[in-house]
Amino acid sequence: MCVWGGRSVLPMLNAIGCIVLISYVLLDAEVAAAQAPQPAPVNPAFLAWLDKGPGPAQTAEGFGLGHIPPPCDRSHLRTYPPKTPWPKAPAAFDLRTTSDVTAVRDQGLCGSCWSFASYASVEGWLLKNQAETTDYSENHLKNYHGFDWGPCAGGNEDMSVAYLSRWDGPVLEADDPYHAWDDRPSPGGAQQKVLESLIRFTTANDIKNAIMSYGVLYTAMFWDDAYYNAGAHTYYCSLSTDTDHCVALVGWDDAKSVPWAPGLGAWIVKNSWGTFWGENGYFYLSYHDGTAVQEAATFCDSVPTSTYSTNYQYDEFGQVGAFGYGSNTAWGANVFTATATEDLGAVAIHALANDTSYEIYVYDNFNGSTFSTLLGSTSGSVTFAGYYTVPLPSPIPLTNGDAFGIVVKFTTPGYTWPIPTEYVFAGYSSGVSANPGQSFISWNGSSWDDLGASDNVNVCIKGLTLGSGGEGEGEGEGEGEGEGEFEFTQLPAGGWFTEGDPLTMSVQVAGTVGEVTYQWKKDGANLSGETLNTYAVAALAPADAGWYSVRVEDEGEAKTVRETDPVQVLVFPVGSLPVAGLAGLIAVVACISAGAVVLSRRRRD
Repeated sequence: MCVWGGRSVLPMLNAIGCIVLISYVLLDAEVAAAQAPQPAPVNPAFLAWLDKGPGPAQTAEGFGLGHIPPPCDRSHLRTYPPKTPWPKAPAAFDLRTTSDVTAVRDQGLCGSCWSFASYASVEGWLLKNQAETTDYSENHLKNYHGFDWGPCAGGNEDMSVAYLSRWDGPVLEADDPYHAWDDRPSPGGAQQKVLESLIRFTTANDIKNAIMSYGVLYTAMFWDDAYYNAGAHTYYCSLSTDTDHCVALVGWDDAKSVPWAPGLGAWIVKNSWGTFWGENGYFYLSYHDGTAVQEAATFCDSVPTSTYSTNYQYDEFGQVGAFGYGSNTAWGANVFTATATEDLGAVAIHALANDTSYEIYVYDNFNGSTFSTLLGSTSGSVTFAGYYTVPLPSPIPLTNGDAFGIVVKFTTPGYTWPIPTEYVFAGYSSGVSANPGQSFISWNGSSWDDLGASDNVNVCIKGLTLGSGGEGEGEGEGEGEGEGEFEFTQLPAGGWFTEGDPLTMSVQVAGTVGEVTYQWKKDGANLSGETLNTYAVAALAPADAGWYSVRVEDEGEAKTVRETDPVQVLVFPVGSLPVAGLAGLIAVVACISAGAVVLSRRRRD
């Protein structure tokens, strides 16, 4: 044995050998622990909701509530915000002034606020970014979300994503009109769109920029009638408590005074209590509220159903939790069997942290332990956490009856449970089912754990095949089958400019089939009168700094709408241009395919 302290009867060499042996034992234990998959902690707010049972579904004055916290804990998103934030937002902005908000709805006494807030964002994105006025059925969403409680018992954005990403909706309001009660079986209707993205934001500045870029956002708050000022249409509650109501953000005003609040500033909020309530259905929510707007989300990139054909998936309940191995990098995989001879065009994943990076591999074979015969791959990163549909560089042919595997390496900074999963959670997702040979996870990409066999868990990875409206990479940014190549030019090139410099930006579109129209935007808002393919400023001023994009519409037989990724323009006083920015002043022309431009995605990857 080794003797520590005092006089040892063993030579010092033996003591050193004992230390080394202990180190090896500890190291082996750490490696073993790293190879044992662990589930992520459950959201404490959801556990508290389970413990105390459902709260009141309506306010004391008889208005419906209904937010239930999701099981997945996302508090780390506030601890680790994106490394590359948006520029500082202006002091005020209101989507109502640009008519980019659909009508105020009324949920009645039903606990369905979450469905109204979700569709306020879905419809708002389509209105702002695709010029489509829509009215989708909250009734069908509340009736057929599929989770453990009934239509008027509440919900959250995760349930909406699950319903939309498994292609149960949206359906038209006209096909399944709203009733503030359980009216199952309700009529239903044809699916109208495929949701490609839900993006989450957690800082006030990012939320503001997201409203300007994407449109209406979903969020949650705590409601108590005692904290509402009916005369001023304002709300402020200092309590830090659990949320119980979902609403939609349409703007903000840094100078807004809210009675009782300790400072200025308020969000402009669209409620779901009818136009007779508040300021024609809206109210002002103090920045200083103790609970509200901790997170907001956009339901964006909704594309025509003809974009895709088959949705290969196991996670019909969407992301319920996550798994990891004690590191911020881990691998997930799903093995599917093709049900038709078709082309795989995209893979849908969940990014569980800000600045998540991913590597996607599609394989032809899996023998139970090893994936082989690589068919295609892609990689990238996203700035914000959320649900994303990633286009493949080239369509991958699938043969009816053949198995194929989709493998994803996730790296989630600041979060050690990188793999999004669906599993049975009593009281929430009891309907989940999993089978052996479907979903696998790995700590190193070569040694795989079969979650369906051991834990009744599915990995949240979907494979989407191209439909009649699909064109390969990046398809689905507009309606119809129009093709085109975008050539975007900025002179001088780069984003660094000195006050007084000229600036010219232009976009050329090849392969169009009809009349092409343009609309330039700055910080998400239309620039009045700027409707040519070229935008020019003779002498830049500080006020010209911001994010620029251009929306392009091809009025062919099938209308196609696309918008370029935002380009940042920074304007510095004369003599203060950073040296590092000089390299960006070399003129460059970037030729980008229609798929890569994905004007409406704006992921800032």
